[in-house]
Amino acid sequence: MGQLLSNTDMFGKTQYTSYNLDGTVSKLLDRKGKEQSFTYDGKLRLATHTGSDFGFTYQYHNNDRLKSVNQTGYGVTNYAYHLDGKLFSKQHQMEINRIHL
Repeated sequence: MGQLLSNTDMFGKTQYTSYNLDGTVSKLLDRKGKEQSFTYDGKLRLATHTGSDFGFTYQYHNNDRLKSVNQTGYGVTNYAYHLDGKLFSKQHQMEINRIHL
């Protein structure tokens, strides 16, 4: 583990941020006491961002541009780019939970 930093606002609420040795954020405890965790891939790109009531998974194209974001319970957003790097399309696919009776 790297360092732990805290930031207290004018209302006395403190946020704590814990860093990995490579400088990336590993955990965050927000001012409401909710913890968030972060993981990274081999290129130090954000791979997951999770909390008590949410979760995101990130994937990237070979050129490091964002390929998709999967939000647990909500679906996947896919990204495509022109050769010049400008965003070409953004498409969201909803996750549908089926109930079997």
